[in-house]
Amino acid sequence: MATTEKAKVTDNVKQDKNKRNNRVNRTRNNEPAQNKGQGPARERREYSNPEITVPFQLQTQEGIRMQQRHYNLMSKALFNLTINSTNLERLGVKGAIERTKKAVGEVLAGPEKEISSGITALNKVLEKATSAGTSRIEEVSYTAPRDYNIRVRTPDAMRVVRLFREFDVLITLLDRLWLNNLFNQDEVDDYKTRLRDSIRNMVNLLDRHASATVEELNDNNGKNADAASGATNEQTETVEQKGDSPAEP
Repeated sequence: MATTEKAKVTDNVKQDKNKRNNRVNRTRNNEPAQNKGQGPARERREYSNPEITVPFQLQTQEGIRMQQRHYNLMSKALFNLTINSTNLERLGVKGAIERTKKAVGEVLAGPEKEISSGITALNKVLEKATSAGTSRIEEVSYTAPRDYNIRVRTPDAMRVVRLFREFDVLITLLDRLWLNNLFNQDEVDDYKTRLRDSIRNMVNLLDRHASATVEELNDNNGKNADAASGATNEQTETVEQKGDSPAEP
């Protein structure tokens, strides 16, 4: 009988001990990471960038198609050019940012000038036809215009948005001249083809510039890695030579 009571007491003691151990383990598991030798978790905060939301409408099918095919490609190329040129400057390539800005400006300037001069020339044709008074010049409208809201974060991206809007305006002038029988179909088709080719060449040039900066960045990263490796080897050799020299008496 005494043995049975003693066994019960022993079991109770073991159970109490196990409960205490479990509580201690749970407490340890719930301790914050910094108590285990790790630093406090760093909260990731989004950087607050300036941007402009540009609402606009494209009316012509040519303008809508250009926007769908090329805007994202151009935005990506411009973003990569900005990032890569900044990284090149940090790697010691002086003038990389200014060189990139100049190249982008020259690429965009060609189509900008062509479209601007085209709008001026076609408006003069319409003004001349209106002043002649031979026939009434009717306005043009479109059956399925499309609205856009684009967030712009760089000056070059704003230039691209304006370029596409002006492209759309130029196409509306061509359509108006054609529908009012002031331009024939061949004239309009040739003009539109030249404009499409100009935009396509602009996109390709920007993409090539972006690819070139990627290659330049990779080359400079490789050079810096080689230089760092060489410096490390020199330090290792120096240490080994010092270690091999006989001890001074």
